[in-house]
Amino acid sequence: MLRHLSRTARRHQQGRIVLILTANPHYALHGVRPGTRLKKVARRLHVSRRIRIGLNDWYVTPNGSSHGVLKARHGVIQEVGSASKGMTRNLRAARQFLRTLRAP
Repeated sequence: MLRHLSRTARRHQQGRIVLILTANPHYALHGVRPGTRLKKVARRLHVSRRIRIGLNDWYVTPNGSSHGVLKARHGVIQEVGSASKGMTRNLRAARQFLRTLRAP
């Protein structure tokens, strides 16, 4: 997961949780829970452009000291979570980072 980073950034992220996701509706990202339609909340959350990986669409959103992450399928949010800003600093980096999550 860290191999695409520079040596300095890799050392900084080593041993840290860089992504946490949940499909549990008990948890929310700015009031958005799994099962919510993306269209209903996309503008309010300021989501990025879609990152399509396999059958899922991923969206990154500002979230204070981290970035919020939404995993959606067919316009319905499946999972919500948080990712390190260092791993998702721009759309290209976020795409590269999220691709590493795919099963080999």
